[in-house]
Amino acid sequence: MPELVFQYLPHVNHGVWIVPTSDFQMEQYSKRDWIHSIMDKCQDPDQSFENWMNRDIQFAKFIKSEVHSRGLKLIEVDGRASVEDNLAIVENFFELSQNL
Repeated sequence: MPELVFQYLPHVNHGVWIVPTSDFQMEQYSKRDWIHSIMDKCQDPDQSFENWMNRDIQFAKFIKSEVHSRGLKLIEVDGRASVEDNLAIVENFFELSQNL
C-alpha cells in the first residue's frame, strides 16, 4: 500500500508499484487452471469471477491513484512488454545492473 510505504521511503525514487491493466488481469486470470477449481465451487461461477475481477480492478485503480498522488513510480503491465522488458524497466529505475 503506497500510503503505508511512502512514509518510510527516503526518496520517491526508492519505490515502484506494478499493477496490471484490467484487460491484462482478466485475460491472465482466466487462463489459470486453479481459478476454475475455485469458481466451480460457487453457485454462479461466471458472476463470482466477474465480481472477483471487478474488486481487483478497483483495487488496482486505488493503488494507481495513491501512487500518482505521491509522485511515485508506477509500472502498468498490459502484456505488450515481456517479463524481461518489465524487469529492465525496474532495473533501470533503481539503477541496477545485471553485471553485479
